[in-house]
Amino acid sequence: MKERGRENAEARPFTSFSAAVACDRVAGFWYNTGSGAVGWAIFVHCVALKRNRAMNLMTKEASAATAHQPNDLETFWLPFTPNRAFKRAPRLIARAKDMHYFTPDGRAVLDGTAGLWCTNAGHNRDPIVAAIKRQAEELDYAPAFQFAHPKAFELASRIAALAPGDLDRVFFCNSGSEAVDTALKIALAYHQVRGEGARTRLIGRERGYHGVGFGGISVGGIVNNRKHFGTLLA
Repeated sequence: MKERGRENAEARPFTSFSAAVACDRVAGFWYNTGSGAVGWAIFVHCVALKRNRAMNLMTKEASAATAHQPNDLETFWLPFTPNRAFKRAPRLIARAKDMHYFTPDGRAVLDGTAGLWCTNAGHNRDPIVAAIKRQAEELDYAPAFQFAHPKAFELASRIAALAPGDLDRVFFCNSGSEAVDTALKIALAYHQVRGEGARTRLIGRERGYHGVGFGGISVGGIVNNRKHFGTLLA
């Protein structure tokens, strides 16, 4: 019986809250008696146990929440889409290869707009997939606030070399809407620092589309994009 109890204890090391508290107390005892290294090691172990316990609880709660959750089309609100009509007859895409999308039942659909004008090289091309995989293995994200990655500078230099004239500075954005708003801000700030702060008028064209940010809608000419925002737009 004792051997079986020891085996069960070894199989479930410090899985309860009370065990974690006891672990903290043991760490404090060793630290206070002068064995700081032992106490610190036990403390680090306790932190790991508590973190793992919290992660396990979060995973269980998430699993419980999603276990009975149906694939409800009402949850996802699609942009620039008549949602009620779409959800009555959804057009779903399961995968893509080269210049075609494929529906869940395997029907090929020609991607005539290259995604949203952002997959011009085609879908699921082996060299691109391999490059994405290599980069994710090396570094998946680098913040641009006070940090940077060497490849970001390399790409900026290559873009500047392709650009005409003295367009030799690059500012990376996550979307067209963000890029337009950033460009408008740069233009306004440029005139501010030149002492021409009164130059604030932006000119847009009828039916022009410049994204869905407030700046892009302000210079855009699509009436339905503007009608709900009134005086918030320039």
